[in-house]
Amino acid sequence: MPFIIETFDKPGHQHVRQATRAEHLEFLDRHKALLLACGAKLDDDGRDLGGGLYVVALDSREEAHVRFYSDHASDAPTFAWADEPVVVSPGKRMTALAVERRWPIERW
Repeated sequence: MPFIIETFDKPGHQHVRQATRAEHLEFLDRHKALLLACGAKLDDDGRDLGGGLYVVALDSREEAHVRFYSDHASDAPTFAWADEPVVVSPGKRMTALAVERRWPIERW
């Protein structure tokens, strides 16, 4: 069954995408048997809009592993739904929530 995954980059953080590009491409190569299609979101002029789309072939949602990164407390419902929530460079409110819910914190 095909599942669509849409990713969004935080505005002003293109440098993070560029810094992790090689690791990202290696990840895609390791999982290419599952990829039906994937690519960056681009505007009509070919400029990067920040994020991508992936169509993956899985038998069920349970087969998918959802890793979710964010720095904002408004994303708490998605953190609760994700298999692997990762809080990135949070402010005070999000740090408190991450500590309370035992979500890992990374500093970028």
